[in-house]
Amino acid sequence: MLADIFGRLGYMERQGSGLNKIRSAYESAANYRAGMEPEFYSDRVEFMVTLKNLNYKFSSNEAKSEAKNEAKSEAKSEAKNEAELTEIEERICKLIKEEPQITQLQLQERLELSRSKVQRVMKKLREKGVIEHIGSKRSGYWNVDL
Repeated sequence: MLADIFGRLGYMERQGSGLNKIRSAYESAANYRAGMEPEFYSDRVEFMVTLKNLNYKFSSNEAKSEAKNEAKSEAKSEAKNEAELTEIEERICKLIKEEPQITQLQLQERLELSRSKVQRVMKKLREKGVIEHIGSKRSGYWNVDL
């Protein structure tokens, strides 16, 4: 009944041609391998098509080891980033050590930077765990952990 409605509305070329088009498109793909063909299932109440990812290259063991290697390299780069500070980050840390209650506005004026630049750098320093704000916004102070 649905096929008849879609046919009359012009949304269907001809009945039953779609499955063969899907199958031939898969078989003509450059990275198609045996066992990667689409799977079709239907019964009285449902119709299901399983399309396998032709771009998937790894076996499950290779995928797990690849994920572990990526996680290790990310951890190394994070540790490296924590140890290395840019010139601006070092200057901000120096000023904060000298005056722990310094504000971002005062940092902006002393370093002759835009306020947004000071905010971005301080956010990175907080994310790296180099600085932390202790207390309230008005009466708190900065702690530098180097």
